[in-house]
Amino acid sequence: MKKRLLFCFVALATTLMFVACDKDEPDQPAGEPLADNTLVYDGVTYEMIPFVEIYNDNLTMLNAFSKDTSADGQPKIMLDHFHIRSNNEYSDWNTTTNLAHPTGEEFYEIAFMGEVLTMVGHGSVNGAGGMIDGVEYENESVFNSGTLKITGENDGSGKVLVELDCVLKNGKTLKMKIRSEHTGMGE
Repeated sequence: MKKRLLFCFVALATTLMFVACDKDEPDQPAGEPLADNTLVYDGVTYEMIPFVEIYNDNLTMLNAFSKDTSADGQPKIMLDHFHIRSNNEYSDWNTTTNLAHPTGEEFYEIAFMGEVLTMVGHGSVNGAGGMIDGVEYENESVFNSGTLKITGENDGSGKVLVELDCVLKNGKTLKMKIRSEHTGMGE
């Protein structure tokens, strides 16, 4: 009888151990900083490949594509044509913008494409709007809260760091850290 009871406890402990190992854990632990070239949307983590193009002294463009692809071979999610502007009056370089309530000269336009998220959000002190997965937002931000931080120098090197940490109007969280050290495609 004692052997049988001991066997039952061992079997139960083994079963609990396997159940605990199979438990779905979030891809990105809460509170931990994002790794470079990572995007987390609604708790799912995507490795991203940055692509930087320098058009002139006033415009640098950043795209980032997920390594994960859809059945048709397209990136599951893509940061699309993110412009970093710099002119005599205002520069996006080395700024942090409150996405829900931009102030002063702040302006942003952020677009994502792919099967995971289709979103366009734009805002300035004069107004905001956009679309998330077909739902239009007129005269209001697509962001409940969050910040956009752009770090780098407008020196033509392609060195840029773009960090996004926000909650969208659809209630989902979106975090991103894209770092490029040169122009063109990077890893």
